[in-house]
Amino acid sequence: MSSVFTTPLGKIWVSNGQAEAILDGCLKLAERRGLSGPVVDFFRDQIVTSGMGCYGFNVEAPPFDEPTHRVVLAELIAELTDTARSGGFRALVDIPWDELDLRIRLDWLSSLEELHDGIRACLPAESAELAVLERRREDRE
Repeated sequence: MSSVFTTPLGKIWVSNGQAEAILDGCLKLAERRGLSGPVVDFFRDQIVTSGMGCYGFNVEAPPFDEPTHRVVLAELIAELTDTARSGGFRALVDIPWDELDLRIRLDWLSSLEELHDGIRACLPAESAELAVLERRREDRE
């Protein structure tokens, strides 16, 4: 089975295990940063109440219909991607990242990048939220 993340750029299909790892990873990163609020509550609820195949979500639906919430989501996805690239993914989620085939790891990274791009596409081109997101992206690079 699979889960789907819906963005303005299209649907991103991932395995249920990958979707659960994305939600779990974002939740753990948010907790490490001391974040709270609708986005964190959403991740927690999705993990606890969703059945297999229901982990995905629409990045334009509540709670992500608020631009500030989309920025939080985009930042968490970006941090999760950076963590996976740097080899710290296994410490964050219960996935044997270093044991996965290179093709599978690249597929995961690609899905995370697509999700991040889809979230960014929801923000108006001249919005303050997009400017904040771009500055933080530059800081990471």
